[in-house]
Amino acid sequence: QNQLYIEQEAGSVNGSDLGTTSAGAADALRPQIDLLVPDVKNVQTLDSPSNSKVSDQIWGQFNRLFPVKISMRVLANMLKENGKGVSLEEVQEKAAREAQRIGRELKKCDDRLNRKRGDRLSAGLPFPLGKNEYKAITRFKMQFVGYPLVSKEGNLRIDGAPAVLRFVDIFKEGNNWMIGITKAGLKFASILNPILDRNDFSTPTVFSEEESNFLVEHIGQNLKSEAVAIKSILQSIKNGQNTPEKLNSLVKRLNREWTENKAVTMRAGLISRLSELGIVTRSKQGIRVTYSVTSFGNKALSAFER
Repeated sequence: QNQLYIEQEAGSVNGSDLGTTSAGAADALRPQIDLLVPDVKNVQTLDSPSNSKVSDQIWGQFNRLFPVKISMRVLANMLKENGKGVSLEEVQEKAAREAQRIGRELKKCDDRLNRKRGDRLSAGLPFPLGKNEYKAITRFKMQFVGYPLVSKEGNLRIDGAPAVLRFVDIFKEGNNWMIGITKAGLKFASILNPILDRNDFSTPTVFSEEESNFLVEHIGQNLKSEAVAIKSILQSIKNGQNTPEKLNSLVKRLNREWTENKAVTMRAGLISRLSELGIVTRSKQGIRVTYSVTSFGNKALSAFER
């Protein structure tokens, strides 16, 4: 089910759908207090989690980065004048509900503009109702806020896209799990966003140029395995290995322990995130899918090759 979800959501940012939302939709999406640009002067930060505590490669099912933006905004505002950590459970709940609210409104916008699946602003947000709501909310909490993993030997690892990105650290205080934000996480939270801060829903672009540049530089400097995977994929696409099947083979070679299914998952997640950042575009002729590197993607590749 997770793999099907990822394949459905993977897509491009090269859609041509343009338009504006109604005043009502814009008002509904105006940021609540939880999502205002944080007052960085009143937010204490933590050191980044150690390499022994967290992976340096983003798991394929973390197939979008915009949900991380929402979580970082919520966390930063909850941390204001509250020390270096707040309850992980409270952050999970508040971030998931904010993401659900935003997802529902963005879905209305997507539907109104007849956006294709890969270009939908609501992708990755937990807006489903009914029997799928609990699953969607839980998925968001785990994947886009984070959670601790304690081995039988008592060793702690943390997971979730924000942790892998070194935007947060998760630790125990007494009997309670806490979460705090790093300098990089606070920086990402504070950069203006076209959707959250400008109510601009007219294009399928979820990040500003500054946000995309920040993420590229940050990943290149802090996530070695992720940077290697991105560089390999971009180079392969430019060399004509630009189909899902060819990239699956490439990704599998990056880690000999990965099964065929895991390689597919990792490739789908990578392509989805690169599309979201405007680094890769996707085109389809019949059932044949091919990828290409954008002009921004060429600049990003240069950054990863440093």
